[in-house]
Amino acid sequence: PSATPCAFLDGGDGDTDHHNGLFMIDGYLVMPWAPEWADGGISVFDFSNACSPKRLNTVETVAMRETHATGLSQHAGRWVAVPHLKGISFWDISDVTTPVFGSTLELPGVFYPDAYARVVMSLFWQAPYVYVAGADNGLYIVDATDPLSPELVATYNFEVPLRAGGIFAVGNLLAVSAAEGTRTALLDISDPTAPAPIPGGTFEVTDETGTPREVYHSHLNGDKLWYARKGGGGGLIVYDIKNTSAPGYLGGNSPPNSNGGYVFVKDQQAFVGESNFGDVFDVSNPSDVKLEHTFHLQSDGDLTTDPGDFDTLIPLGNIVIA
Repeated sequence: PSATPCAFLDGGDGDTDHHNGLFMIDGYLVMPWAPEWADGGISVFDFSNACSPKRLNTVETVAMRETHATGLSQHAGRWVAVPHLKGISFWDISDVTTPVFGSTLELPGVFYPDAYARVVMSLFWQAPYVYVAGADNGLYIVDATDPLSPELVATYNFEVPLRAGGIFAVGNLLAVSAAEGTRTALLDISDPTAPAPIPGGTFEVTDETGTPREVYHSHLNGDKLWYARKGGGGGLIVYDIKNTSAPGYLGGNSPPNSNGGYVFVKDQQAFVGESNFGDVFDVSNPSDVKLEHTFHLQSDGDLTTDPGDFDTLIPLGNIVIA
């Protein structure tokens, strides 16, 4: 991998350089950008030449919060759902290059300025339902059959406190991990609006010694949960959830001075933002995770300036976006 960036992405004059998770649709690169204190925009790039991206459009947003996750649905047209200061918002992306605001659903108990306690941390859209992780508020389940008129249909509170951060719906499984905590809960959503705890499916994330470790965010890929381990080591922790009633530690790696961050998985590699740098791990054998490469936000050789908070390292084909 090259340690030197070949291009930089910028959303325009109002871009505060608080960039969030990016994604591809129809060959276009979509970059939501919003700081924790909201507003910002959605920028769309021609990414046919990744080292010479062309910004085609930026649409300014009001009260869109840092998008730890973006939901996508083609259930009733083509839409994305993003976090909002008071709940979630829906955008029509029928024309990807011109996102059009659709609606906002305010959720009870969600408020700002606290960035962790009572806010929407992330969401997952398994159409027609949007599953929303509301930190200490628990979960919200939204029926978005009509994204212009979404409806809150259920809430869920954990028996044992869990600051809901990462949330992933896959078929009948809903996985929820704590933000800056050690707990994960696996829920049965065979009834989509009535999550039920899976016996044995609530557990503490530990390292190889069995010591509970806080994670910043998580990722569900295949039959495994991947965690960006928070301070006190940072790095990656991998859990096997093939048997949802008996999740188990598989492996991990904790490089010096690391502090996750978010984690994404592509093929046999895991990509973790570590605050001060980004790491790529070889996970072809999850019980023997190997550090493969480290990226820096600075140009090659310039490791003296403050690069900001390096949280996400996102793989797209043969490109990574830091």
